[in-house]
Amino acid sequence: MKRLVMLAVATAAFVMLLSAAMAQGAASSGVAATASQVQPVSAPMTKVQQKAKAKVERKETRRQARAARNAELKRLEKNGFGPQASPAQYPENMTNAERKAAAQSKSAVPASTPGQ
Repeated sequence: MKRLVMLAVATAAFVMLLSAAMAQGAASSGVAATASQVQPVSAPMTKVQQKAKAKVERKETRRQARAARNAELKRLEKNGFGPQASPAQYPENMTNAERKAAAQSKSAVPASTPGQ
């Protein structure tokens, strides 16, 4: 029983010192800190949190890949490639659109300055 009381007193003293230090730090920065705003520096993630984070990362990767693929298709369609072409024209139609797009992108790049 005596150990339990000593442990409770020590814990209370630690909490008071910690809250005083946080209040002093918050006062010096001009921001009032509450106990709910204080987060541990490195809390281990649970399996659920890890799965959720992995899912968000996969979704972001897929979104970026889809955006790049759609931009490439739009660029080719702008230069003559499209579903309206006959299947017999497929390879030539696509390569012509790629060449045309490459020529446009090269002409759109500004020339470098001579001093560089």
